[in-house]
Amino acid sequence: MTWPAKSSLAKGYGTDPDESTFQAGIISLLATAQELPGAVPPAALIIASGAITPTTAGVIVDTESSAAADDLTTINTTTLHDGAYLLLRAADASRVITVRHGVGVGAIALDGDADVVLSPDAVLVLRRDGTSWREVRMLRALQADVAASCDGNAATADRAVALQQGGITAPTSGGTGTAYTVTSSPAVTALASGNVYQFKAHAACGAAPTVNFDGLGAKVLKKFSGGSKASLAASDIPSGALVQCLYDGTDMVVTGLSGSQFATGDVRQIVTASTTSVFNVTAVTPYDNTTPQDTEGTQILTLSITPKAAGNKVIVRAICATEQASQNHTLHLHTPASAYAFAALCFGGQGSDIPMLAEVSGEFTAANTSPVTVQLRIGARSSGVPVNVNRTTTINPNVGGSIIHMTATEVQA
Repeated sequence: MTWPAKSSLAKGYGTDPDESTFQAGIISLLATAQELPGAVPPAALIIASGAITPTTAGVIVDTESSAAADDLTTINTTTLHDGAYLLLRAADASRVITVRHGVGVGAIALDGDADVVLSPDAVLVLRRDGTSWREVRMLRALQADVAASCDGNAATADRAVALQQGGITAPTSGGTGTAYTVTSSPAVTALASGNVYQFKAHAACGAAPTVNFDGLGAKVLKKFSGGSKASLAASDIPSGALVQCLYDGTDMVVTGLSGSQFATGDVRQIVTASTTSVFNVTAVTPYDNTTPQDTEGTQILTLSITPKAAGNKVIVRAICATEQASQNHTLHLHTPASAYAFAALCFGGQGSDIPMLAEVSGEFTAANTSPVTVQLRIGARSSGVPVNVNRTTTINPNVGGSIIHMTATEVQA
């Protein structure tokens, strides 16, 4: 709404004493109404020598000369009436304003006789009491009252305080993935059976991790599996996950996670690679009853997979159309973790222009969550008899356009 100007109310009246009295009353009522919280927009005031002089109920306070920090020690009472309410907040969080507790003319009597730092997001409520100001016992006192009413249950009291501050916080953990540490604000002073605690994981967990809230002692993080508690496997808690856990008096049992928890055998991901390229392989993979090496034969295709968790199983399958006259040829799969193949299979030649479906598969265990490149290699038995892969022929036109295909499937351990 728009308030009428006081000057407009001084017009249109005669000299009758009753009219003058009524006019003065209306002007006084207007002035009082404009002092009520919310009646007019908050005024921006800059501290001058530790003091401000408010003319409205709402004030946004800034430091003198935009200093990084300043003290507010005096609020002049020359404009707001006795009993008026005053709502203070800071103009900028980067410029710290400390309201100092004091007594005397223009002084500010704060709850608990303790200084207060103003915030842009919270309001300090004061009431004029004669020639000074007194804090109204509202949110800060209510917070303490709720905490004190929790029947001595310190952990519950801490959570009540957090609720008064706008919700239970989820601090980011420290430590390691096998021994998380959590510093809460406000700090938990004792763990209570049946209470729920939470944190944001700074790293994926290792096997059988623990968590220590506010130095109260490490507790094993557990999960329910098959109707009973079980230790967590590596990466059950992904990095960045919000973890909710219930303290049962012995362990911290995970009851909620921002990511899904996977059961053994669950497929975590499937990655594929393919090519329609044609190869004429002359490089040899010796047919000598030894393990093929990643320097033997010819690399046909590669596939990269980034495991979701260390310890998971990765199953790789490769399939292609090959042809070779009269001799055997070998398909083998490799990872950079070792020079030798983790899977190999030898095929017999069916003759030129007679394609066959060649397939090799194998599996390995992910050592970590770093990308892994798997390569498919094919080698001839002897260099004089090449292996044709995906070759288009006039005799067997259906061979043309076939695809060399690889699939890697990660399975939860």
